[in-house]
Amino acid sequence: MELVHWVFVVVGIVLALLTQWFLLAQISRDRQPMRDQIAEQVTQSAALVQECASGFSHTVQTPRT
Repeated sequence: MELVHWVFVVVGIVLALLTQWFLLAQISRDRQPMRDQIAEQVTQSAALVQECASGFSHTVQTPRT
């Protein structure tokens, strides 16, 4: 009975490793590295925030005291 337990453990580990390998192989094929994609998205987000903020600065009036 204990042998069956260890067989299931080994089969589970092998399946988990194969699943990770197949997923990572598909992601890394013909794509930029993840770090470059994140840097590009951060740059685009910062530019969008700056563009939106510049639009608000023209319409917002400071209160008079």
